[in-house]
Amino acid sequence: MRYHQCRFKEVDGNRETIGWIEERGAKLGANVELKEFGTMFKVVSVSEFSFSKDELKAKQDSDRRGLPSLSK
Repeated sequence: MRYHQCRFKEVDGNRETIGWIEERGAKLGANVELKEFGTMFKVVSVSEFSFSKDELKAKQDSDRRGLPSLSK
């Protein structure tokens, strides 16, 4: 399974966010539920790059090491 970074806009609101989701949901214009917000968001952009689950975890761990406040 591959993961893509996407930009989302809340379907019934004004919030926007960026996150990594499974390739099957990473389709421009798709509506997906982002559980951390408990609501539906529309996919407004999809990165052409993708990572496996292990690659994504390694990338996120590496990114966190560069930001000490997030590594706790």
